[in-house]
Formats: sequence, C-alpha cells, structure tokens
Amino acid sequence: MVEKNRIVLIWIVAFPVVAFAWFLLGESQGSEEVTVTSAQVVETTSNKLAALTPDLRRLDRRPMPGHDETTQREAFRKKLSRAYNEYVEFSKYPPWSRPADGSQYHLIAWNRPVSHSQVISKTKDGREIHAEARIAQMFWGPGEKLVARVEAWVIGQQGTREEVDFSARAEVRIWDETELANGRRHRTRKVGPTVSFASQVGAKARFKFGTIVPTEIPELSRKVEQAELVVYVSAGAHTKPFELPFEYAAKSPFEVLAKRADRIVAGSLEVELEVRADHAAPVLIQATLFAKNGNVPVAIFDGFVRPKLSGRQVATITFFGRAINDVGEDGPYMIRAIHGRASNAKGETYWRCDQEFSTSAYKASDFSDAEWWSEERSAKLSQYEELMNDNTLRTP
Repeated sequence: MVEKNRIVLIWIVAFPVVAFAWFLLGESQGSEEVTVTSAQVVETTSNKLAALTPDLRRLDRRPMPGHDETTQREAFRKKLSRAYNEYVEFSKYPPWSRPADGSQYHLIAWNRPVSHSQVISKTKDGREIHAEARIAQMFWGPGEKLVARVEAWVIGQQGTREEVDFSARAEVRIWDETELANGRRHRTRKVGPTVSFASQVGAKARFKFGTIVPTEIPELSRKVEQAELVVYVSAGAHTKPFELPFEYAAKSPFEVLAKRADRIVAGSLEVELEVRADHAAPVLIQATLFAKNGNVPVAIFDGFVRPKLSGRQVATITFFGRAINDVGEDGPYMIRAIHGRASNAKGETYWRCDQEFSTSAYKASDFSDAEWWSEERSAKLSQYEELMNDNTLRTP
C-alpha cells in the first residue's frame, strides 16, 4: 500500500504536464502572428493547468490492516512529505528544459539503431547458430534508402565469432487497415517487393546486406506509416523472423532552416530558429545543447511551439538557465539532435534537422541559478503544504 500511495502522488505530479501536451495538440488558434516562442508554452501552462490538476484530498487512504488511526495518519503524512520533497526537487527546472542527464538520453541519442538477435538453429556438431538483423536508425526521411544488415555466426574454440552458411530475405509490413478501423493492432500485411540479401565487397563473410527504397513502396508514400521490416534468416534446418520497427516520412512537415540569433534572456539561453511549417498547428521541438565541441550534453529543450501560419517564420526555443549553470560547462555551445513531431495532411509524423548550430561564447556562470517558478508550481506546492498542515486529516 505504501508503494501504491507513492505512485499515486507521483502521477499527480506528472499528470498536468502530460494532459497539457495533449491539450496543445488538440486546440486551434487563428491569430496572424508568425513568431512563436517557448514562453508562449509556459504562459499557456500557467493559465490552463489549474483546471487539470487533481484534488490531492482524493488520494488513496484506505486503512492499513492491524494499525490504529494515529499510526495510519502518520504513515500517510510521511508519504505525502516524501512526494512533496520529490516534487520540489523535480520542479526546480521547467518541464520543457532540464539538465541533459541520463533520464534525457532518449532525446540526446534519439535516432538509435534497431536490432534483433536470437539463436536460430544448431550446426551438425551441436553449436548454436546466432543471428542478428540491424538497421542503422529508427526514423527515415525523404530520399533515404533503408539498408539492413544481417550477421550469422557460431562461437569458435577461441570464443570468437566464426562465419556460417546462411541466407536472408526481408519484407516491409504495415498494419492492416481493416484491423485498424476496428480499433485493433493484431495483424500486418506485406507491402512492396521481397528483398534479397547478399554479401558486399570488403565486408566480412558473416555479413549480408539488403536495401529497401521506401519511395518505391506506394503505401509508405501515401500516408504516414509506422512499419516494420521483417527479415527471415535461414541457417541449418530452421528459418526465423527478425522484426525491426521503423517509421518513414515521405515529406517533412516542418524544417529548421537556420539559426538566426542567440541571447541571454531572463537568465536563460534563448535561440531564434528560422523554420518552415506546412501547417498552422502545434509542433514538438526537441533539441540538446552540447559543450566542449559537442562532446558534453548540457541541457535539453523539449516543448511545443505553435506556428500560426504556414510557411517560413521564426520559432524561439529556450534552454533554462539553471540547467546550464548547474552543469558548469562554458560555451560556445552546439545545438544538436534537433527533431520532433508535427502534423501534415496525412497525419502526424516525425521531422528532424541534421544541421548543428553554434552559439556565442557564453560562460556557464552567465546563466541564472534560480529555480523555475510559475503559477502552476506555486499552486501545487500550496496544495501539498495545506494538506500536510491539515490536523483534521483522517483515514476512512
């Protein structure tokens, strides 16, 4: 029960941020202003979160068998105090910009390789035949060819990988439209040709490669698709499938064209980007600020901007000052791993920017070490404090 109450409390902390993200995606505006900033996101958060925040008094406080009222009340107060301290620590930074620590790795190295490995058979002398299928990245964009690599091997007497005879073929599969229409994701169907694998000059014999050209598969070009490459590897007496999920965007609905300027505003690093948007709809931008020539991640931006017109315009993102100050690495900084999600006529899809942008030569001490503060944070802390000081707190 202790753990359950803690989970409930932590969910209350996270719920407003998640709910607000969905709120942003669903709301539309009609203004003609074309410059969008991360400050708009913060301001809107302050105005809207009051209606989204659950009542802390509705927490699960069911009785603890074998404990009297006083013991149960004190146990609940301790849980509440622990959750309060966790929220104080978490909310020193805004949800849209935090230090680039291990919890942000999915944003720093966001387009990682996809691989699947397993034992598929045995040799005549009983050694296991291992295989691995791999593609270089999860997200693929316009004009890119998807190259898959398959490796098969047995472990030799010296513990090294030794080649083994195998064959491989692959096919692209997407979710069956009939199943999706019925709200289910149980079945996929093949699209495009079967791809054969072959050795490449200069590569080790235990590797074979196959190439998929998404532009030659109409189903991938017609609409946004989350798909999978299924590679069938045959060795010994068996064939096994290796499933590699990927996402393909035939056209990018949002582009970062250049960096216009960077400056310190209210103790944080504000960066102006020249962008092109296909639609006047919310766009998620995720980016990482690096120091030491791009080798040390410092801070991340993970928030929405709201283009109000289609076409070229300026979008401003902000790296929170305390996040930079805490890490203590001086600039100039590099802005990399720029990507996100946006809407287009065919649905929502990812976008990415492969460019890197450099900032001015700031020092970490140029940025504020002040904690984030907002109406939302103030209201949440007040709720916690009021409940912790409530002497009439009772369990059922």
